Amino acid sequence: MTTGAVSRQMQALEKHFGEELFIRGHRELTLTKKGEEYLASVAEAFLELRSATERIFGLHAAGPLRVSSSLSFVLRWLTPRMLDLHRNDPDTRMQITTSTDTIDFRVGDLDAGIRHGPIANLSNATQLLFNPLLVPVCSPSLLQGGERWTHIRQFNAHPILHSLAGPKMWSTWLEGAGLSIADLGETTFLSSSTLTVEAAAAGAGVAIAHLQLVENDIASGRLVIPWNLAVRDHLPYYLMWNNLVETNPGLLKFRRWLAREAQATDRQMMQLLKDQDITEIRSTPR
Repeated sequence: MTTGAVSRQMQALEKHFGEELFIRGHRELTLTKKGEEYLASVAEAFLELRSATERIFGLHAAGPLRVSSSLSFVLRWLTPRMLDLHRNDPDTRMQITTSTDTIDFRVGDLDAGIRHGPIANLSNATQLLFNPLLVPVCSPSLLQGGERWTHIRQFNAHPILHSLAGPKMWSTWLEGAGLSIADLGETTFLSSSTLTVEAAAAGAGVAIAHLQLVENDIASGRLVIPWNLAVRDHLPYYLMWNNLVETNPGLLKFRRWLAREAQATDRQMMQLLKDQDITEIRSTPR
């Protein structure tokens, strides 16, 4: 449907009710108060209609499983393992989009989403994957003689790379190390964790990362961990889906596969910490 056709449909809806439902700004569209109230009232009905259609006519089974996750998780954890999923189930079809927005299954066409953080909506079914390990990472060129750092001034000899998408990552690790965010020196802010990790690999500074997402970079020597401490984040990665479509065969297979891969990841992380002689502590929930 074209933009013009959508605009005409919106105008027809407002004319039908005799009320303004949309606030039209410059390249921006938001709902009026009555528009928000109306959406909240009818969204559940549309979801029920979609669920009934898929259940009775089997339309969902013919389409791909629609999953949303952050760019960093998709690039660094999910896609490197996708070949295994397709080997085990060649009929698997997936449509993966990247986003960190709050998921509302009452709108849109997502089947499931992977997120990191507090479990936001308990009305949606959830499956815990793992709690990430926070570690600082940098290019091996920053470590003189390959020796790990033992003082904050060694951090501050380099730019500190912050992700705007993970504003509490550094403070969580620093608290575990008995330090404060105020102890850090020059800071560079980047829009995503993917960018901070890439900048660190290029020698542009020190980033904070989830070890599960940079495992391959550590193994290849592209990145190193300059401090022998990993802090287990109390906020997990988790899969969420709407319980109205939880019996979908594709979703059930995906959930089982994710559970196996998450368990394998935990085992790999324990071995990596041992091999690297890194101490693990747990963060304190706030």
